[in-house]
Amino acid sequence: MTVMQQRPAGGSVDLRAFQLAFQLARCDAMRVAVAMHGQASIRGVYPDHLRWRSANTTESRFDITFGSWIMAAQRPPRVAIIGGGLAGLSAATHLLNRAQDQLDVTLFDMGARGVGGRASHRTEPHRFSHGLQFLSLHPSAPLAHKEVIQTWLDEDRIVELPLGGWLDAQRAQYTTAKPPPHDGFFGAMTEGARVYIPKGGGVRTLCQSLAEDALAKGLTLRTQCRVREVAKHLVSPDGPSKWHLFGNTADNAVHHEMSEKAAKAAADEPLGESFDALVITDSMMFLEKWHRCSLIGLASCAPNLVAKLGGTVPMEPLFSLMVAFPAGTDDDVPFDAACVYHCSTLQWICRERARGGAAAADDDACCWTLVSTREFAEQRISEVPMRNASEYLPTWQYAPQEASYLLSDPAQMMLQALRRATGAFNAAPTHCLAQRWGAAYPQSSDGVSDGGACVVDDSTMACAAGDFAYHCKDSAASAAGGMAAILSGKAVADELVARFTVDVSQSSLFQLV
Repeated sequence: MTVMQQRPAGGSVDLRAFQLAFQLARCDAMRVAVAMHGQASIRGVYPDHLRWRSANTTESRFDITFGSWIMAAQRPPRVAIIGGGLAGLSAATHLLNRAQDQLDVTLFDMGARGVGGRASHRTEPHRFSHGLQFLSLHPSAPLAHKEVIQTWLDEDRIVELPLGGWLDAQRAQYTTAKPPPHDGFFGAMTEGARVYIPKGGGVRTLCQSLAEDALAKGLTLRTQCRVREVAKHLVSPDGPSKWHLFGNTADNAVHHEMSEKAAKAAADEPLGESFDALVITDSMMFLEKWHRCSLIGLASCAPNLVAKLGGTVPMEPLFSLMVAFPAGTDDDVPFDAACVYHCSTLQWICRERARGGAAAADDDACCWTLVSTREFAEQRISEVPMRNASEYLPTWQYAPQEASYLLSDPAQMMLQALRRATGAFNAAPTHCLAQRWGAAYPQSSDGVSDGGACVVDDSTMACAAGDFAYHCKDSAASAAGGMAAILSGKAVADELVARFTVDVSQSSLFQLV
């Protein structure tokens, strides 16, 4: 079949017949550019969807023969997302909401306790939300922040956590005096700011909800799966190079607490088929090579992406403490959550029962989560570094968290700070365990050269999304790490949809180049 189309003025041609062909080829949306002088080209990156040869053209009209365009209903482009935190789940959800039938999305998450990333929680022996504590909305936040919060309020996914006062550690007094000495933990005490938590639990509850939404739309979710290495190879001689992922899964998966010897002995294996685009939402994959989470091969395969992020992503550390006391211990504590001031050790404490959920309601123990200051974490890490000199090589290697250390030094110091700040909690705890977050939040996103909500390298189709890749001119809004991660995930989804699909229902015109 030959389509004869007179060339209109202005350099555009209405190729309506192509729309049907694209739909038959499962390419509902494609931007096609036909250049002059016998050359045909595809604008964008459309692997395996549309194979093409040159089309015959004349000066006055286009003679485009469908026999010269080999279209096949092959697989849709594959997108690999590394990281099952808020950014990765936000990216997956929005990709499948916008292009469910046009993209094949796989998410890899290494969490031993399920999705959540830095919003993770523990359930044994009690439930603790020891990661991201809340989502915050500041008066100066961008409209997109407000829209997300309002949507989730309308969907009954989140509720407000009232913060009526703050804890003065010097006086061991909870006060409602305004204003507090500074904006508080992640800006929670900023004038006009509101703090939200998911209904029925911590922020990980929201992550689980997002995962369920994405799974219902076709997401492939690989849990307990750590991606350790990436490579880029040609799959076919005339096609673009693809991303190949390698790592380990299930019981063989390398995690933070695993010994260095066991981690090195863990065998890597290919993780699925090739992928057309790679989305990295775990900031630790951009850390220096000595760190266990550093992604092998990333710098060599996607140097432009690494350069756009300013090289390695500098992150700040924190410690969290999960502590439980006998029933009734906290009956006289007049608040559920508070920012802590005039304290060099703690900056936030929260009663777990205030987060709601059946697990907390059925637990008679008094469970609290404490978050340290950055200065406290830096001091502890300087004393017990995250890396040690190798026994065999004059290089650094990752030092895993050891239970004996987490149960002693930081845990006991944070517990004593809690007692001094509140004048309470003098009973012996029934559970007391610290967690080291060596990369809790980014120092700043000012080094991101794109200055947008995510970073995309078109030359390799490698992307970065997360609070570390989100650049916002408003410092208060940028500090709201949870919201930054959510919006960065949405932004990278929009970027990929724009590159892999085009909604031809909106326009029947294809621009010439």
